[in-house]
Amino acid sequence: MGNVWGINDSVKIDALITSGSLFLGTDTSFGPAVFGVGSGVALDRNKGNDIRAFFSLGKNW
Repeated sequence: MGNVWGINDSVKIDALITSGSLFLGTDTSFGPAVFGVGSGVALDRNKGNDIRAFFSLGKNW
């Protein structure tokens, strides 16, 4: 859980954001392959969920 507030912002518990992620990786002939999915969920039910996906193939240089 967490969030970022400015100096003059009021800090409220319902503004906290929870998050989670799941990653899967394996070795391939092209190098490592990684796929991941993450989601940030606001405690305020009026805000939508933010889902992101990640894919990487090969070595990082």
